[in-house]
Amino acid sequence: MAKNAPKEKRQSLRSGRSKALNTAFGLLPFLFSFGAIGLLIGGSYAFANQSELFVIRQVNVYDLAARRPVALQDPFQFAGIRSGLDQTAVNLQDIERHIRRFHPDYQEVRVRRNLPNRIDIFLRRRAAAARVQLDKLYWIDTTGVILAVSNEPDARAPIITGLSRPKTPVTVGSQVRSDLLDLAVRIAAAIDAQNLLKNHLLTQIDVSDAKNLILKIDQEIEVRLGSAEKRMVHKIREKLERLAAYIESKPEDVDPLKIRYIDLRFDDIVIGPR
Repeated sequence: MAKNAPKEKRQSLRSGRSKALNTAFGLLPFLFSFGAIGLLIGGSYAFANQSELFVIRQVNVYDLAARRPVALQDPFQFAGIRSGLDQTAVNLQDIERHIRRFHPDYQEVRVRRNLPNRIDIFLRRRAAAARVQLDKLYWIDTTGVILAVSNEPDARAPIITGLSRPKTPVTVGSQVRSDLLDLAVRIAAAIDAQNLLKNHLLTQIDVSDAKNLILKIDQEIEVRLGSAEKRMVHKIREKLERLAAYIESKPEDVDPLKIRYIDLRFDDIVIGPR
């Protein structure tokens, strides 16, 4: 029995080697396949880098809202790139950051690579919601982003006044962060969307006194809304609805020559005559 042990051991070793060889030979097709795929990918990448086919020759810019191309004098300058760059070397996020930095009036910016030689840019412009009086009069969007200096004194858009001057410099593209500004913009949007003032124009929203927000209608009539404290904000919509109902029921009385203010801070509407 002891004499047969070395023989059995040799047979076991030979069997193990045979299995290992069979396994190795079985893996060869997979290794060759992975190698071929790697060569194909590497070759394609090298071809894309070296071939004149995969270079940027065109930049197209589209307006998402209007669903049409945007006419630009130099689309490459707008995107912050130059013609002839390798497609694979261009970072699309860098293009997006460039546009957002130099063109803050666009709220949405999408950049796509369109092989072999085109970059497509899709834009959505910020919508002007109101004007705000700071060191100058500025157009702002619904989020408080400064869009431009307002040089239109008679524009049909309310002016938000009474805000504290921001600690950081106000520039086009900067954002004014203020709960009072946010509330004023929402009030203006609600009045406009629901046509609450009918044939009258909201000309000013004064937030200088957080305990008594004041609207101005047709530049002359004050509308006293009351507190802008968070626990009271939910009542502002109710007050705007009461204002709308009053204007609709007595349109002839809502006249700057007849009344000085409409006070909504109490259970009953108080009218201040001229």
